[in-house]
Amino acid sequence: MWPLLSVLTLYLLAPMWHQRMKRYQLDNTRFGATRFRLDVPVSAFYRMYGVLFLLLLAGLLVMGAMMVGLFALSGGGPESLSMLPILLFLGWLGVLMLVQPYLLARLQNLVWNNTRLGPHRFESRARARTLYAITLTNLIAIVCTFGLFMPFAAIRLARYRIESVTMISAGPLDDFVAGQSQDVAATGEEAADLFDVDIAL
Repeated sequence: MWPLLSVLTLYLLAPMWHQRMKRYQLDNTRFGATRFRLDVPVSAFYRMYGVLFLLLLAGLLVMGAMMVGLFALSGGGPESLSMLPILLFLGWLGVLMLVQPYLLARLQNLVWNNTRLGPHRFESRARARTLYAITLTNLIAIVCTFGLFMPFAAIRLARYRIESVTMISAGPLDDFVAGQSQDVAATGEEAADLFDVDIAL
């Protein structure tokens, strides 16, 4: 129902929908028998989306000003109108490049800095300027290789985002991991006995 409610409220509930979706995803994820837990207020998502809206507005204003300038320089003839679709595409691509790295960095830091796994917590230090550099160089490489660099671009982006996350342990991890393995093994054995499934090799 959240997508429908977001549309009916002209997307005023979109940040709340995003917060609920992230909380549902993490609260239903486990490591062994221990649940992840996301504890982040809705207001943090509204602040993030507020800055995102300002960035979009600024990008659209700059794109509009550039188009007006190009029309004025070209005299505003039919040739200018034929270039309009290309200019719109390039302008929208520029706006996306302005917004996406910021959103990825802010969202990742917001979610992981408020996520816990039992007594342990996480810390994310993704930086928007680094993501800008990765996005720009990936785009250049994709264009120069006619799209062949796309898998490598995805790996570069994923590697940076994963390497930006650190787990801050509240105690020895060996004991924690061993405890989870024992709990999962015991649960599996009980389930096998319950359903009378022979899983021995």
